[in-house]
Amino acid sequence: MRTYLLCLIPALALAQGTPPGLTVTGEASVSKEPAFARVSFRVSGQAEEAKDAIVKCREKLDKMLAALKEAGTTDSDVTVNPPSIATAQGDAQAAMQAMMRGRGGEEASPMVTVAIPIDVRVPWTAGAVPLTELEKLAAVLDKVTEAGADNAAVDARQVYAMYGVSMEGLGPSSPQVAFHVDDDAALRAEAYGKAVEDARARAEALAAKLGRKLGGVLRATVSEGPPSDASGNDAAAYLRLIYGAQRGGAGGAGAPTPIVRRAVQVEVEFALEP
Repeated sequence: MRTYLLCLIPALALAQGTPPGLTVTGEASVSKEPAFARVSFRVSGQAEEAKDAIVKCREKLDKMLAALKEAGTTDSDVTVNPPSIATAQGDAQAAMQAMMRGRGGEEASPMVTVAIPIDVRVPWTAGAVPLTELEKLAAVLDKVTEAGADNAAVDARQVYAMYGVSMEGLGPSSPQVAFHVDDDAALRAEAYGKAVEDARARAEALAAKLGRKLGGVLRATVSEGPPSDASGNDAAAYLRLIYGAQRGGAGGAGAPTPIVRRAVQVEVEFALEP
C-alpha cells in the first residue's frame, strides 16, 4: 500500500462573510492481490429470421456451458447474462458477391443476430506462482475458444503472445480478462480513509507554517482514478509482463504478481482559526 501527495494548494478565502480557509488536495492508492479473474465473452447466432438466429445461439450456449463444465467450472462460477437481438444489413462480402452476380441494384438481405454475454469467474490463489495461476486461466480460455466464443480466432494457449505481441485480430467481442477482489468497496474505503488522513496531515503542517490553527472542514470533494495498473487491473498489460518474463527465461519465478489497485483523490477545505 502506497500513499502519494499529488499537489498541495493553499487558498485563503477572504470573501465577505466567509471565514478564511485552506484547501489541500491529496491522493491515496491501495493495492491487493486479486481473488479471481473474470473472463467475459459472448456467443451468438445469426440468420435471416429471428427464430433461426435464436436456435443457433441456443445451440452455441449449450455447447459453451458443457465445455466450461469440462474445464472444471461450477454453476456459481458462470453467469449467463440477458440476451440481445439486433438486425443489421448483410456484410460487405455478401454485398460484393451480389454485385458480381449482376444484382448490384439489390441490397444484401438483412440479418438478425442474437447474442448472449457470459462471465466466468476463475479463482486466483494468493501467493501462488503467477504462471501457475495463469495456466488455470488459459485452460478456461481454451474451452471458451474451442466452444465457439465470438471472434475467438486465437488458440488460448498462446494467451501470452496474444496480449504480448499483437492485438490484431481481436475485436471488441473477443474474450476479455479482468482481475478483481472479493470486496472492492472495502478497498475503496481504505483508500479514501488514507487520502483524508493525508490531506489533514498536509493541512496541519501548512497551517503551522502560516502561524494559524486548523479548524473544521468547510468543504470536501472526492474523485477516483481509473482502476488500471501495469501489473494488475489492466489485464493486457499484466499478460504482456508475464509473457516478457517467460521469454526472458525467468521460468515464472520472477514474473510479477497481479494486483488490483484503487487510487482516490480528496480535496478538503479547512477553516483557519487565528
